[in-house]
Amino acid sequence: MKIRNKKKGLTLIEVLVSIAILGIIIAPIGYLGLSAVKNSVEGKEKQQGTYLVQKVLETIKPINATDTANLFNQLSTKFPSFVAVAAPSEGVIYYDSNGNVADAHNYKYRVGVRITAVNHDSANVNGGSVFNNIITVNSIEQMHANGNEYTINEEQISLQINFSEGQYYIYTEGDNRALWDFPQADFLQNNNIVIDIDGHYTEDSILKIKVENNTDSDFNLYINKPETTQARYTIINSLGRVNTFTSYEDNRKYVAVENSVRLDMTVYNSDGQQIAHLEQYKNLGE
Repeated sequence: MKIRNKKKGLTLIEVLVSIAILGIIIAPIGYLGLSAVKNSVEGKEKQQGTYLVQKVLETIKPINATDTANLFNQLSTKFPSFVAVAAPSEGVIYYDSNGNVADAHNYKYRVGVRITAVNHDSANVNGGSVFNNIITVNSIEQMHANGNEYTINEEQISLQINFSEGQYYIYTEGDNRALWDFPQADFLQNNNIVIDIDGHYTEDSILKIKVENNTDSDFNLYINKPETTQARYTIINSLGRVNTFTSYEDNRKYVAVENSVRLDMTVYNSDGQQIAHLEQYKNLGE
């Protein structure tokens, strides 16, 4: 007696349908995997770009220059890979993937530096006036402002500038009390913020300073610190700007601030994509 095997194989149509269903399931998973890898690479590039632009800024800030041409000429001695593009205002610095010096033919990142002379209205900036909004930093953990003591969290001074119902408010992050508030009519007398790092400040840690301007008005941030004190700045602008100036002398009036330059620094990867940008102001003759 013959025993018949009733098991049947899959037809061609069934195989094709199975493959199609499998493809529909796998395709999104593969896309998510590729997207995650791409985002990881882009995130790493942005992190490295931010590090490089801060590194360039920290090298430029202590340079003692009399004018824009003198500052531009000194960049070639500070940065071995510096190449002038349009002297005395534009140049490029090349780095490899690890943030080390590279050349124009073999690089991962290039930092474009543009220097622009800036003249300020001395009546609004100095003229012997005493600034109203002064933050005194005594240690990596404490600061004083407007007669009150505030705690510095995670070694970072975080300030927010807001505007509501005709009033400006300057807050420190994590505290509901406003450091200062003043009406719009008094803006020109109060649009300067001074962070004065005490001369006895001897902390080895890098002090982080973050200022977020949520208004459509411009503010000036003056940082007075010992030259040996390390500080890192993060400026977040909405419609208005935060113009940053640094002094290494004990001088809250900033008498010579009208003689300064604006530094525009943009980081590109080897594909020409912009990954980081920073604008900063520097006093000349410091």
